[in-house]
Amino acid sequence: MFKKHYHTIKDTVIPIARAAYNHPLVYPIADPIYTITSNTIQSYSHHKVFRLGAALAYYTIFSLPAIIIVIVGLVGFFLGEAAVHGEVYLFLVEFVGPEAAKQVENAVINIGTPETNWWATVFGVGVLIFVATGVFYALQDTLNHIFEVKSVPTRVRVLEVLINRVLSLGVVISIGGLLLLSIILNALLLEMSNFIGGNKVFLHEKLPKFIIPYMEYLTDYFLVFLNLGISVFLVTLFFAMLYKILPAVKLKWKYIWLGAFFAAILFWLGQLVMGIYLSRTSVISAYGAAGSIIVILIWVSYSSQLVFLGAEFIIATCNYYEVEIKPKKFARALQQSRRKKRTKKIARQQLEELSNNFLIDAPPSYSTLREINDMANIADSRNPSILNVNEDNTPDEITSNEDLGFNTDKNIDFTQEN
Repeated sequence: MFKKHYHTIKDTVIPIARAAYNHPLVYPIADPIYTITSNTIQSYSHHKVFRLGAALAYYTIFSLPAIIIVIVGLVGFFLGEAAVHGEVYLFLVEFVGPEAAKQVENAVINIGTPETNWWATVFGVGVLIFVATGVFYALQDTLNHIFEVKSVPTRVRVLEVLINRVLSLGVVISIGGLLLLSIILNALLLEMSNFIGGNKVFLHEKLPKFIIPYMEYLTDYFLVFLNLGISVFLVTLFFAMLYKILPAVKLKWKYIWLGAFFAAILFWLGQLVMGIYLSRTSVISAYGAAGSIIVILIWVSYSSQLVFLGAEFIIATCNYYEVEIKPKKFARALQQSRRKKRTKKIARQQLEELSNNFLIDAPPSYSTLREINDMANIADSRNPSILNVNEDNTPDEITSNEDLGFNTDKNIDFTQEN
């Protein structure tokens, strides 16, 4: 039965789908979607970033209270700390539920207790900033792993750490700016809702008659979609900021926006799924006192996977349109160094295999030596056709038989031809 259906699908459905895919009107749209999506999934699996998301969630448990304190301090300077505390609490309730949000709020209150001594206050602020930037420092390292780049070590290691921490602090400050923008947009949305509710008579006079019976439903749906649009817009801004600031690569804005919007849509869908999951399961009661931490770990782990998927989507899009992703000035690509090491390793192994097959009393011919030398290029044809390559693309001279992996008990001249 199964074989019958399999052959039916193979003989009918697959040819139809292939013909539709290759249609001149469908192919320009279907090919980028299919290729970019499949390459994104393959690259995501290749980089093995799922376990890195778990590590990032662990960092977040310790950094989240400090991040909230720094953000509340920044935004509270403009709107008042009490109002910002309330908005942050509502934001946490929306994502992780009231119990987990209450646990985070208690941690923020305990950590944020003011000190009487000025030196203790300065030290506490420094520790808060250091802890708050830790999660983004880890995120930066993961994004560099995905983009296959590495920061070039500076002469002063402390300077490199400070630069990375400043970048992470910039992300925290940007989150504060997004929170401020979110509060302003929500206030405008509330005013718009009040205006529509208080001016129904005026709107009835101005709108067409066939719309009036459906006006209440249209108003509700309009406000819902407007709120959704604001949420997706803010999340897209946040992801775009991460992709622009943290990784040590130069990315064009149009590809950053594509990846950020892709991750934002998945983030919104995940918010719906997590809301349904938390409302219909008893995660907190099942884990007892650690239930709130488990919920936060689940949510942060999922969110981090979306950030990584967005980065993989950017890479796949750039590869599809043949756009080169260049490292920044203070970074270098790992692919080149890995390729060079792989070339040397494979060439060395093959040289050793050939040396074991040679009769030590009969030296190889010149053509055999040329064949050995050409084998150094099998790992990557784009590398220079030499066995060993320095950083400045100059060949290393092979001065001894040990360099080729041969037994040197007897003197053999490799430059003579049989």
